[in-house]
Amino acid sequence: MNLNQESLKKKLAGKMIGHRLHYYDKIGSTNEEAFRLGEEGAPEGTVLIAESQTSGKGRMQRVWYSPPGANIYTSVILRPPAGTMKATQIPIAAGVAAAETLNELCPGKAWIKWPNDVLIGGKKVCGILAQIKMSGQAVDFVVVGIGINVNLGRKQFPRDIQAIATSMAIEAGR
Repeated sequence: MNLNQESLKKKLAGKMIGHRLHYYDKIGSTNEEAFRLGEEGAPEGTVLIAESQTSGKGRMQRVWYSPPGANIYTSVILRPPAGTMKATQIPIAAGVAAAETLNELCPGKAWIKWPNDVLIGGKKVCGILAQIKMSGQAVDFVVVGIGINVNLGRKQFPRDIQAIATSMAIEAGR
């Protein structure tokens, strides 16, 4: 399947998730931009995809290594009609969905390290970052960011994370 900006827009037209697609060759952080768009009223299901991020981030202000054309960097804006307790389950559901998807390519190998990482062979292959915007006691929107290491070889990771990070190319052998 040839996936590019135009084919994705056609495939996602009329769907709840992705009916509005923002594509960036390079961006600071898809999560930061999605949060900004959420504050401006972007509708639920708006998706941001980037080829690279200069300031990709994870929990606790950690950096998400985001080189161009190698991985998946995406964020989705959700506007759940739920209270805070249910909205906090969204990143857990995203982690389960990511692990199930990655297990299709590496059967039985992907598992979740709570609350927001997917590991294969004890190494991080995917991270989930969710940010919630509240209006009083109500959830205004949730931004769910998903980063998946796809096409990096071991030596392409920065030295400080080579021992703890992996990619689908390494694990699936293709």
